[in-house]
Amino acid sequence: VASSLRATHVSMAQVLLANLPVKEAVTTNYDELFERAHAFQSVRVLPYGRARRNEKWLLKMHGCVNHPEDIVLTRQDYLRFSERRAALTGIVQTLLITRHMLFVGFSLQDDNFAKVMDAVRLASHDKRHG
Repeated sequence: VASSLRATHVSMAQVLLANLPVKEAVTTNYDELFERAHAFQSVRVLPYGRARRNEKWLLKMHGCVNHPEDIVLTRQDYLRFSERRAALTGIVQTLLITRHMLFVGFSLQDDNFAKVMDAVRLASHDKRHG
């Protein structure tokens, strides 16, 4: 799977998205197109690198072609997602609570994402009524 996702062509849409004036991005994609779209600016890829202050970063929720052992693909991978990637989920929950998020090419039907959203809804509801 990892080797078949090693794309080299970046579209204009990917370049435009990658260069929006935001410091944080999250993806479930395994490919490196977002990173390649940053032709003149580096981007840290989490969880494989450490984000630095005022530096752009990309969180890869379902792994990366450069780390095929981390790719979330099978039913078992999805079932074990919460226990293996709790810290990543926490980052996404924080972003959902503190930032405006733009979803592109994402159906919002991912079971893991639904759990993340549900936890954010519960936390937001508790905060308003607590």
